Amino acid sequence: MPKYAMLLLLCIGVTCSTAQIKHTVSVSVNQGLDCPVVSGLSEFDHIKVYPNPVRTSSFTIETDFETGGVELRDLRGTLMLSDEIVNGKVEIDVNQIYSGIYFITISDKSNVYKVKIQIK
Repeated sequence: MPKYAMLLLLCIGVTCSTAQIKHTVSVSVNQGLDCPVVSGLSEFDHIKVYPNPVRTSSFTIETDFETGGVELRDLRGTLMLSDEIVNGKVEIDVNQIYSGIYFITISDKSNVYKVKIQIK
């Protein structure tokens, strides 16, 4: 991850500048899993997450795999909610989730994917 992207992740929600940063901080959001991270509508042909950013009460995940699991975690890695993919689709209700940047972990029997999503 480029250092400027890491700075952006660390500075969300607070005012900071590069002059104030004195130490390099490494943040792991994948908890030891070696998996790709994407953002936007979909950078995988077989996974679609929309809308992103979320401005409504829910977002939808569509996949090529029939069943799987979904977890929504904040930037600290705290599990906010989880759900199951059924028939290749799941709608996630975010009415009780605060605005911010989150990571969605999408998994099937053999793969794990991470998608960055913004809830407004």
